[in-house]
Amino acid sequence: MVKIEAICGCMWSGKSEEIARRLKPAKFARKTILVALPVIDDREERNLGQILKNPLWLSNYKNLHIKKVDSFEQLKELMSDIDPDILVMDEIHMFGSWPVDFINELRFLEKYRKQSLRIIISGLDMDFQGKPFETMSLIMGMAHDVRKLSDAICKKCEERTAVMTYKKPKNNIVNQDRIQVGGEKDYEPRCWECYMLGEN
Repeated sequence: MVKIEAICGCMWSGKSEEIARRLKPAKFARKTILVALPVIDDREERNLGQILKNPLWLSNYKNLHIKKVDSFEQLKELMSDIDPDILVMDEIHMFGSWPVDFINELRFLEKYRKQSLRIIISGLDMDFQGKPFETMSLIMGMAHDVRKLSDAICKKCEERTAVMTYKKPKNNIVNQDRIQVGGEKDYEPRCWECYMLGEN
């Protein structure tokens, strides 16, 4: 059986830490883990690969495979070669739309009628304009377990729970690209009230 778990929320809501927490018991169960990361995510800090290699989580675990992936075909080949017990896809919104078809295909494979596969999907639920990411929304519909995290505190008021990802303007201009890889210089978590205030 294929079991799908979806983890979503705004930036800095604790998604990567939640994945690490869920994967740690797999080390003791000797499960094989494949972590697929989007090729376009070139951040050197706060990426899931670095977090998992921390001694607190899965450092030196020989059955952990972390790969950069950019296509349906590439991930299909990795699944065949590694044959994981657990597939993780982080920053799902950065992959485009193909993961929806990929995961849907896995659900109905004859192989997984007898063999278990656990899929953990993580990513932003909405873009900086507050519009839901379609890929995450569709996967949430297929998931057996959905968790929307709200561990971040608003960067502006420093009081309320953050639920939105706010994109900072540069020279009073906001980059309108829906997918823009960035960190604290580009984005910040905000509560709804402060999100609506903008730069005021």
